[in-house]
Amino acid sequence: MSERVLVAAVPASLIVALAWSSGGYFPRTWGVVLLVEAIALASVAILARRVHLGRRGFLVVSSLLGLAGWQLVSRAWAIDPDATVLEAERTALYAGAVATALLVVDRRRAPDVVLGVLLGAGTVTVGGLAQHVLGSPGERFELPVGYANAAGILAAITLLLGLGLSSDDHAWRRAVGAGLGPPAAVALYLSLSRGALLAAALGLVVLVATLRPASRLARSGVAAVPAGAAAVVAASVDLLDDRGATTREALALLMLALFAAAASVLAARAPRIRVRGVSSTVAIAAGAVAATVLLAVIVVAGIHEIRAVGSAPARQQGAPSRLLSSTSDRAEYWKVAARIVRDDPLGGVGAGGFERTWLRERPALIYVRDAHNLYLETLAELGPIGLVLLLVALLVPLAGVRPAAEAAAGPAALAAYAALVAHAVLDWDWELPAVTLCTLFLGVALLRLGAGARSVPVEARTTAILVGAAVAVGALALVVHVGNGATADAQEALERGNVAAARRDAERARRFAPWAAAPWRLLGEAELAEGRLEPARRHLLRVVREDPASWDAWRDLALVSQGQEREAALRRARLLDPLAPP
Repeated sequence: MSERVLVAAVPASLIVALAWSSGGYFPRTWGVVLLVEAIALASVAILARRVHLGRRGFLVVSSLLGLAGWQLVSRAWAIDPDATVLEAERTALYAGAVATALLVVDRRRAPDVVLGVLLGAGTVTVGGLAQHVLGSPGERFELPVGYANAAGILAAITLLLGLGLSSDDHAWRRAVGAGLGPPAAVALYLSLSRGALLAAALGLVVLVATLRPASRLARSGVAAVPAGAAAVVAASVDLLDDRGATTREALALLMLALFAAAASVLAARAPRIRVRGVSSTVAIAAGAVAATVLLAVIVVAGIHEIRAVGSAPARQQGAPSRLLSSTSDRAEYWKVAARIVRDDPLGGVGAGGFERTWLRERPALIYVRDAHNLYLETLAELGPIGLVLLLVALLVPLAGVRPAAEAAAGPAALAAYAALVAHAVLDWDWELPAVTLCTLFLGVALLRLGAGARSVPVEARTTAILVGAAVAVGALALVVHVGNGATADAQEALERGNVAAARRDAERARRFAPWAAAPWRLLGEAELAEGRLEPARRHLLRVVREDPASWDAWRDLALVSQGQEREAALRRARLLDPLAPP
């Protein structure tokens, strides 16, 4: 029992903790996650009697490690050398999470991983929804991650996993899955995320196509009813109209809780639904209709909600056309990424290089760091080698789709995994560990459900290897945590005007990240803030030698230079970002 709880609780806790840390977007959080992985590896080495190995799992971990290595190699030609290391650190975090999970999860425990992802995403969705409604909501639901599309996809996979597990043979899994359906449906439409809705639609199609027998599909269909009803009820009280908690919103949350409780009780106590004389084709068709109706209810409720807030001048951006139109800046991002592929088809611009390319080529004064398409951005930054490594890591879990679909939690995992992999076509999920770890943990579950694993006793040699891996990951965690944290602290100290703290933190960042140019730039800016122009100029000259495509460094160098040197620095800065304000 304790093993089952741990297998579910660890991924759930990671997802929740990262979601409330801005989705894990900022590098200072990665060291903590790596430390957790090191502790987990050491615990496996010391406490586990057996570990589980498989060829497909080895291929996935190898591909992720290969991707991290290729990101580091790209530093040789990258236009943003510091970004290559940060990208590799995050990918190494993903590889460590997958490797650790694969060691402890076998086919018997794979459903517990699926449950853990549901509990993690569900806790994030429910907690964020409460914050949104009772706090000071904006136009779109985006809490706790701080990005509406990420909140939307987390709500979508909560809905998909909930509906999938609502047909499980275990009553408590049915209760959890069905109970999370109503808040997930409400959160999904409040996010107003078209990409999340499209991903949810794809996931529902997969769920309907894989749920067998027809009685399980019927159970999930029954669980979808309160989810759709909750979206309608929530829309009818206009949750976005008021800022702060109101009696109406408190009543709406109470109503939502009642829907969730009723769904849980019904799912837990309902006997197996017997469907006689109905072919699988008819059952799938009926399920598809039910899924379409559920999505239609969510979309219509969302449009109703936007219309309710669209009359206020400050909220015109939330016009009812948002869910139905194709208006987006993504086409411009994709054009820039496509030009990179055309101009440098083999190696790209190096990991993390899209941001600087966008600054140089953007058609309007819009700032973005990512191309909002994981696969196109990977091809643009790392070339075909990087894209192949990424696709291997994401597609290998689908190799055993047939046996996985026949397992208890398989259809739910397949539906949510398909939604997440597809959603990455439209957004920057990879940069949010809270979202990407959902994908990877579900991939672990599919690997074990689809191919199983070979159980190996933990002997002295295995223990030594695991302890060595734990020490290596722990060392990496220390460097990542201190280096990235000190860089962030120095930047924040400069913004506060605390020059002494900024200089101290930048020096610490320089010691723990000697390859990085950012600490030297921060030291230069600290000297500039105190009027020490010559030391500032010396530091900034070093930055532009090591990182000649840094717009910030050239701008700062112009501030501490005179005459022709100043004019040359300004010209270089304008070339790197022509639309930057003077």
